[in-house]
Amino acid sequence: MKKTLIVMAAGLGSRYGGLKQITPVGANGEILADYAIYDAKRAGFDRAVCIIKPEHENDFRELFSRVDFPIDYAYQTPDHNPPPERTKPWGTGHAVLCCKDIVKEPFCVINADDFYGLEAYQAISDFLAGRGVPNAPSGIPDYCLAGYRIETTLTENGTVARGICGVDSENNLTEINERLKLIRESDGVIHDRDSGVTVNDGSFASMNMWGFTESLFGHLETLFKDFLAEKHGDIKAEFLLPTAVGSLIDSGQAAVKVLPVSCTWYGMTYKEDREPLARAIADMTKAGQYPAKLWT
Repeated sequence: MKKTLIVMAAGLGSRYGGLKQITPVGANGEILADYAIYDAKRAGFDRAVCIIKPEHENDFRELFSRVDFPIDYAYQTPDHNPPPERTKPWGTGHAVLCCKDIVKEPFCVINADDFYGLEAYQAISDFLAGRGVPNAPSGIPDYCLAGYRIETTLTENGTVARGICGVDSENNLTEINERLKLIRESDGVIHDRDSGVTVNDGSFASMNMWGFTESLFGHLETLFKDFLAEKHGDIKAEFLLPTAVGSLIDSGQAAVKVLPVSCTWYGMTYKEDREPLARAIADMTKAGQYPAKLWT
């Protein structure tokens, strides 16, 4: 069974302050998406589809010209007759929907500016190969989510936004609560400065790494149509993938298995995150987890 990696790379990081998707982090100029594609290839995926803005196509094609893996492109723009003052796309749910005409097989979705680790790709790949949620009602789509321990996803350089997962006794996803300003305070407690909520170490955090069957596209089309009917005039509204999946769970149209992973997530929320990320990748390379040069 063929499997595709979808890499969401159309967003600009406002807190980071630039196109962090193409910021080098490896010794030979590798970007985070290089490591994502390399790990996905090792985990049994067959190709990648990068979702980009049309104006960045030349940059990405040049960067990936050295990559020994099939790569296709999908394009996300603020279409659907947006208000004149809206310049950004419609969000991560819309980004995935932009792939519906070129992805006809099970797929994994990731952010381009996150480092997930081989273990997570292997877990998603194995799940998609089985395409099954244990004890799910007949006919419900088989989806999954990589679950990272919240303490492995923080940065020392400021607050982060994370989706904290609620699960049942069998690790089926029941809800995702968005916490917008999480930080480990001086007393050691992980606290959300936006809501005042405390999050316990060991809680599952969604880092937007999902496994889906192609049935998701039909659901997204319906939900996006409803979103536009309600939010079209809101220049800041976003059709978010976690919100869309949450509505499918609530309506009984989907079941999602949270797959616990023990690896550490790395990302670049802030410019100051780049150096510790590059050091971590250098350490993993030195330990033999990655070759000195990913693509030869």
